[in-house]
Amino acid sequence: MEKNESQVPADAQGPAVAAAKPGAPGRNDRWVKLGFLAVVLAVVAWVVYHQRTLTQLTDWGTDLPAALAQAAREDRPVVAIIYDSPTDYNYDRLQVVVKKEGNRKAMDKINAIRVTTRLSAADATKYGVTIYPTTLLFSPRGELQTAWAGYIGETDFRAYFLKGLRQER
Repeated sequence: MEKNESQVPADAQGPAVAAAKPGAPGRNDRWVKLGFLAVVLAVVAWVVYHQRTLTQLTDWGTDLPAALAQAAREDRPVVAIIYDSPTDYNYDRLQVVVKKEGNRKAMDKINAIRVTTRLSAADATKYGVTIYPTTLLFSPRGELQTAWAGYIGETDFRAYFLKGLRQER
């Protein structure tokens, strides 16, 4: 009587057949999984890095007193975004708003100096900043014209804020 292949133990069938059985991973499977995991981690790292670098306001200054002094010399208003954390959700959304073409053109039209910074507790009290982010508009003389607490949408940024109108509540 001839032995059926299913009756032969896995070791006797050879290493290729034993590795092909379900539940018995081969050496190559482990490397495929590790390679896939490495690719996924690399993509996640790339996305996080580019989200942080692409939304940063790189063409904005960071020194509010220097911007106010420059504004007085050049007779220009100052737009300042005050934040407490660069990873704050509303601050990230606000950066997207001010980077839009229409808002950049509106700030260029009024020839605004742009600043994004953190304030000391004393300066935050001086300018009435209680919520972050807060967007401030200063006159060329350094007087606070308007403050917008929290996130400001694209329409409100141009229609109210840049014209010096108060935040509607």
